[in-house]
Amino acid sequence: MHKGSLGPTPVLLVGILVTAAGCGGSGYEGEWEGEIREGDKVIRIRLDLTGDGGTFTIVGGLDRYSDVKMDYPYPIVNVEKEGDTVRFTVVLAGEQDDDDNLAFALKIKDGELEGTFREKHPRARTQPITLNRV
Repeated sequence: MHKGSLGPTPVLLVGILVTAAGCGGSGYEGEWEGEIREGDKVIRIRLDLTGDGGTFTIVGGLDRYSDVKMDYPYPIVNVEKEGDTVRFTVVLAGEQDDDDNLAFALKIKDGELEGTFREKHPRARTQPITLNRV
């Protein structure tokens, strides 16, 4: 198991890239909830996005042996807006460029943030995700 993983699976969640329509304003800003799926495991998350950062919190579904904490506000850093896309990193452990960080790509569609997420780990695969405004 890799340090900082969300459970005993070999796949780690790592950096965040978010695509959001209307990023020039505050369309993506606010609180969002969704689920990350790893096989049959469901991890519930919350993002609190601001113009230049925010927090990422895991609100349920973690394995009790995980190195990642539940209900802990992990920082969102390196926010970059490009057209209708906003990119940022969630630092789960260590430095901003560590493999233990998360990457998402989301777009506002019908009141939801839709897109993908992936780990910064070189073997990580991109997975779909949908977040709903809280």
